[in-house]
Formats: sequence, structure tokens, C-alpha cells
Amino acid sequence: MKRDMELIKIIMLNIENDQPNLAIQGYEEKNILFHKKLLIDVRYTQPK
Repeated sequence: MKRDMELIKIIMLNIENDQPNLAIQGYEEKNILFHKKLLIDVRYTQPK
């Protein structure tokens, strides 16, 4: 699966706004989960 930096940006904004499980229109669930895993793999954490 190809990385989608726009999707990663949306996921990160959702996390920052305390809505990490918010559905993202226009993206399949498996694509969202793949990109969330990418963030976990690089040990992304929410800014404090």
C-alpha cells in the first residue's frame, strides 16, 4: 500500500483534537489502519 501523507496529516490532526477514532470520509478502514500503524511504528505520540 502506498503512503498517503494527506491521510497521515488528517490522522495526526484527529489525534491532536482528541478524536483518534473519528471516521475519515473517502478512505477505506484498512487504509486508515495501515497509516495508523505507520505512526505507531515510528513511535508517534501526541504532543503534550
